[in-house]
Order: sequence, then C-alpha cells, then structure tokens
Amino acid sequence: MDTQDSGKRLIFQDWTEAVLIPFCRLLARRKATGFFLLFILTGCLLAYGTFPLRLAILLFSGCTAAAVLLLFPKKRFWYAVFLPVLAGMLLGSLSSLLLFDWYAGRYTALAQQEAVVSIRAEVTETVYTNAYSGRYICRVSGDGLPYSVVVESDTPDFQTGQVLTGEIRFRRWEDTDDDFEEDRYYLAKSVIAAAEDISLRDTGELQWHLTGLFERWNRYLSDRISAHVRNDGLPLAMLLGNRDKLSDTVQRDFRRLGILHLIAVSGTHFSMLASMSERLMIRFRIRPVHRCWLLGILTVLYMLLTGMTASVRRAGLMFLITLLCKGLELRVQYFSALNIACGLILLFDPFAVLDMGLHLSYLAVCGCILTIRLEQEWPAYRKLWKTPVRLDKNGKRIPPVRGWRRTLSPRNLAHQAVSMLLLNLVITCLTLPLSWLYFGEMSLASLLVNLFYIPATGVLLFLTLAYLIVYPLGFLIVPMAGLLSAYTAFLEMPAAILSALPHISVSLLYPFIPFFLIPMVLSVCLLPFIKHKIRGLAVSMSLLLLMTGSIPVYEAIMADETILVYRNDRVKDGFAIRSAGEVLLIDISDGSYNFTRQLLAEAKKLYATELGGYMITHYHNRHVGTFQSLTDNWIVRKLYLPEPLTEEETAVFNSLINVAADKGIETITFPQETSFGDLALTVCQRTYLSRSTHPVTGLILSAAGETVVYGSSSFSQGDPAIQLSLTEADIGILGAHSPVTKKTFALSFIQQPKALIWNGDSVSFYEGNFPAAELDLFECTRFRYRFPDATAPAAAGYTEGSRSETP
Repeated sequence: MDTQDSGKRLIFQDWTEAVLIPFCRLLARRKATGFFLLFILTGCLLAYGTFPLRLAILLFSGCTAAAVLLLFPKKRFWYAVFLPVLAGMLLGSLSSLLLFDWYAGRYTALAQQEAVVSIRAEVTETVYTNAYSGRYICRVSGDGLPYSVVVESDTPDFQTGQVLTGEIRFRRWEDTDDDFEEDRYYLAKSVIAAAEDISLRDTGELQWHLTGLFERWNRYLSDRISAHVRNDGLPLAMLLGNRDKLSDTVQRDFRRLGILHLIAVSGTHFSMLASMSERLMIRFRIRPVHRCWLLGILTVLYMLLTGMTASVRRAGLMFLITLLCKGLELRVQYFSALNIACGLILLFDPFAVLDMGLHLSYLAVCGCILTIRLEQEWPAYRKLWKTPVRLDKNGKRIPPVRGWRRTLSPRNLAHQAVSMLLLNLVITCLTLPLSWLYFGEMSLASLLVNLFYIPATGVLLFLTLAYLIVYPLGFLIVPMAGLLSAYTAFLEMPAAILSALPHISVSLLYPFIPFFLIPMVLSVCLLPFIKHKIRGLAVSMSLLLLMTGSIPVYEAIMADETILVYRNDRVKDGFAIRSAGEVLLIDISDGSYNFTRQLLAEAKKLYATELGGYMITHYHNRHVGTFQSLTDNWIVRKLYLPEPLTEEETAVFNSLINVAADKGIETITFPQETSFGDLALTVCQRTYLSRSTHPVTGLILSAAGETVVYGSSSFSQGDPAIQLSLTEADIGILGAHSPVTKKTFALSFIQQPKALIWNGDSVSFYEGNFPAAELDLFECTRFRYRFPDATAPAAAGYTEGSRSETP
C-alpha cells in the first residue's frame, strides 16, 4: 500500500514539474498578460460599438498580425510585445463580431417581425412572479444553437428546472430613456431576445443541475438567518449575495455614500473570508499545502453558493490562481492573474463583456495592484511607517510589540487608515469613468466612509458566520441573532443619516466632467513610475478636487436659470423643473411609477441627485405606492399637495401625509398658488365631470415674466382660468390626461405663443384657428424650455422639442 502511494506521489510530482509549473510560468509572462489584456479591452469596448467598427478592428488586427509574421520573423520585440497584443485584439473583435452580429443579430430580426416560433425550453431563472403573471429566463434547445430568452407569461407558478413546450412570440426590447436598458441588462445574463408566452405548458420533466443544489442551500441558509434576525438584508447580501431582502432605502443610502460595492459579493468579501479561514486553519496546525487545497475547495463552493455572478467568478478565479502559484512556490503576478481570470470568464461567457459588475471589479483590482506597487516603490512612505527601534535603559534592543497590542496600536491604526485612504483614492479615480457611464453620480463622502465600512463589513461577515455555526446548538440562537440585528442596525443608522445630507452626492453629467476623466486616470496609472511620488499624488488629487470644485462654480452660474421639461407618455403628462439649483417633479398622471421613472430620467439630465420637491396636481390611489417607491430610491425634500375636495381624495391625501411623515419629508399643502425657487405655480381648480373619475386639471408656471400653461384633456369644460391663461401663454401645452373630450370648443389667442403642444384627443373637437407659433409641436413626447434669465427679463427663452407624430 505504501509503495502504491509513493508511486502516485512520484507521478504527480513529475507531472507537476514537467507540465503544470512550466504552464503557469508561461501564463505569468508578459506575452500572455498582453494577450489577455487586449482581448478584455477590445471585447468590452466593442460591445458598445457597431458592426462596421467591429469589422474594421478585426481586419486591422488580422492584417497587421499577418504583416508582422511575414516581415519581422526574427525580431524579438515584435514577437514578445506586438504580436500578443494584436492576437488579443483579433480574438476580441472576432468574438464581438460573432456574438453580437451573427449569433444575437439573427434573433433581433425575429424580434422586429414579432415572429411566432415553437420551442422546447428549460426554465433557468425566475425573474419575478405575482398572483397573475411571471417573467422567466428560459434556455431554448432545438435544431440550431441553444439560446436564452426572457418570457412574459400569464402563468405564475413555473419553477426552475421545468421543461416547457409550446409557442412564444418574439417582442422588441423595451425602448425607454430612463435608467433601465432592458436589452443590455438581459444580454449580460446571456439572454438574447424577449418573448411572450402564447401556449407554453409543462411537460412534467425536471432537469437537475449542480447549481440548483447550491441555490437550495442558499435559500436554506437565508431562511435560517431570516428566521431570527430582524433586519436581515445586509447579512444576506454581504455573505450569500442574496439581495431579495435588502430594502431599497438601504441600497439608496449605500449608493449615495459610494459604498454600494460592499453589498455585492466581490474580492473584498473573498479576501476577508479567506483570511478568517486561513487563520482558523493555522490555529488547527494544518500544513500549508493542505491549507491551499482546503482554501481552493472552499472558494469553489462559495462561488457556487453565491450564484456565480461575473464579479464572483473574477474574484474566485483570481484567488484560485493565486493559491496555485503559492502552492507551486511561484511568484504571484497579480496583474497576470487578474487578466487571466477575466479572460477565461469572457472565453466561456462572452456576454459578460456587458456586465457592469465585472467592469467595476476589474478596475477596482487594478487600483489595488497600483496601490501595492506605489507603496512598495515609495521609499518615503515605507520609512514613514517603519516600526521604530525601541531600547531599554541599558541600551539593549526591545523586541517589537506583537499580537493584538501591535494591531491596535495608534501607529498601526494610522498606517492602515492612510493606506486605505490611498487605496480608495486610486480606485475612485480609476472607476470614475464607469461611474460617469453607469450611475451618473459620485459620492463626496466615499473616501472617508469606506475607512469605516470596509472593516465593519469584515465584522458583519464574522458575526453572520458565527450565527450560522452556532445555529444547530439552539440555545445560542437568540443572543447571536440579537447581536447580529443590533450590529446591522448600527451599520444602517449612520448610512441613513449621512445619505440625507444635502448634496452629499453630486452629478457627473455636467458637460465639463469628461475632460477630467482621461487625465485623471492617466495620472493615477503613472503614479508608480513617477520618481517623486508626492508630486504625482498631488496631481491626481488636484484633478479630483478641481473636478468636484468646478461643480459648485457651475451651479452658481446656473443659479438664475429656470429650465422646464415636459414629458408625455400616451395619457400621462408631467414636468421636471430646475429652478434655483433644485429640481421639482410634477406628476399629472394616474400615479404610474413607470412614468415617474421617466420624469426621474429627466431630473438626472438636469443634474439632480436628489429632489427638492415632488408635486401631484390631483389624487389617485396609485400615488401612494408611487410616492413610497420614489422615497425609497431617492431623497425627496418636500411634498406638494393640493387641498383635497372629496372623501376619496382625503383618504389618498392622508396616506401621502403619513408616508412623508415616516420619511421625515416636509409637506406643503396649497389651495391654488405656491412657489418653487424662482418659479410661481398655480394649480387651477379641479373639476369632476360626471363621465369620469379623473378631474380636469390645469397648471400655470411663471418665471421672469413668461408663462407656461398646461391644460389637461377636456380643459374647455374645467376651470375657465385654464382657457383664459392659454390665450395669453408664451408656451401652451394641451395635455392628454383626464376625461376624454366630447364637446367642441375654440380658443381666441391674444398673443402669438412661442410653442403650442397638443396631445390627446381634443384636436378633433377644436373649431378655431391655430396660431402661427414659432414651434408647432403637436403630439410632442418631450419638450424642453428655458425661461429667460431672472437678471435679464428681456432675454429670449430657449426651446427644444421632440415630436413623435404631426397630424
């Protein structure tokens, strides 16, 4: 038996020395790093390009690589540096071309035609369900290549793993201009088309997958935590990657403080959990080789447990590569490990090039590597934090303090704080282009808040693991759950207080922001190579401060501007208004939150990261839920409500008042007239017609001597002040909301308006003559108008409109 074991060890040792170690050394060389780096960059950038651009990059890299092979067959530089780069570009462009233009492109044609196809599919994920319908991601298998679709179904009880057969109808991706891009979101999940269920039915078959087993384990552990922990959102999200129980309010607070990355499982969580596990193994005197094997197994299991998202795969693969290098006693090249890990992800899951989490994770690790390199090559930094030599009264050297006394010493704590601050600065600068692209905002508190929340996250992970470990003991559940609940509340409380501070988060959509991004990123990347590190760090910090300092200057210049944006979506109307540096939303709809999201998209274009006010002109029951969702996701300072007229309006009014009181939002109840910044607002008297529960409404907006008047559908049967104001208005908007027009009417325009917008059905009942306006925008879905400068009343307003159809 011993002879067989020794023979196996010799075979494994020979295989390791002959195959594994040379292969790892090959991957760690600059050729492989350059290849994977350009493959990643080319694939991610071309995901936002078009077919001509992808084809041009493919032809350029292919022709250049062929020229190098033919013209420079013996030049070491070309083979060592240039050829791997070209090979990476060639593979990235080829992958992008095949993925988006050949594979996904053919299903785009089916979606445009809304074709009906028969399929046999497996349910791989449940997006959401309610009592009446559901949305599922299904993997379709057939004669061609397998593909995934997201299916809207009237059946709410399909389960993961079920096999369905029947017909589906392809539909177009939702085309909205708010934050949500349906096609990009689902393409990142390898879903290439959207469809509607026509006749899908369950075949009775059930497919089993290994990932399903770990999904059940995730639900099992989540149920154990939720059973006794009151506020279980943060523990579930940070340890298990389960964000179902995480409230929108907590996510809003973490986003505004720039610590949203702590909610998603990433490299920070891997490093903390790996450190805890390794220290525990050291306590049990487990040999280093066995520790590497155990850590590798635990890493794979944790990746499967947390859902194998792109950021989890990046962190797990990079950690496994690091463990492999340590086990083989090879020098760890972190940048090579990062590019190899991300390259492998894109090779086996090409749609991950669209994954926002992977992009942010990649740049964050680049920031960590740059910081390590900076600290290693900065002599002044190392000398500053070098442990001083201590001598006793006889002049003999005293051994340095170790253990907890050294960890908690003021010098070590200061060192850790400065290192973390430097790390956060580098990562913030590197990820700023993605924050500008994906979020459109930046937290002013992220550098300092991370100093507290990153270590606090480690404590939360430890407490959650301890709770799960002692759960089988029973008698320790209640005190551990109480401790975990109290600590979670302790983390959420300062986040809620700080995120409510005015302008703690600033917009990145200002026109001058892109001019800071490239020099800022370049200055950070060059930091380790600059001889005088202090000067390079000062340049990077100065660029960041100059960019953030330019924002209040720009705001001061725009302080006197009042900009109005009108939005229409079928029978819904609304306004997003910026005045005196604050943004107000006016909802003239039935309370649909989807329409409110469109108004929020306009608010972001007006550089808002919080709302100065939210106004409704009349009451619907849906306004309560919409306002609740709005305040969960955005900071709202004031709520403007008209006085209720009926018992139904009073009930909605009281509900809105209660929601505002719970959120600490000031409520302003106005009879007809109120103001916001430099803008005067008059809400005309609401009139209920016998044929509809929707009242006839009108709105008059005045600033700097000019007036914008809105009249809802059937305005001619409402308050006479609406018609009178429309005849004198500089901008007239005849909206689509409220009761359908059924009586003919006419308007006598006293002056020529600058713009006249007409939505809804009232145009068919109009008998008068239309005025010759400067802009006749009939059925306009979006209209932007800038009032004259308050300091120069004679200045002309600026108008910008977009029409969907002109009758």
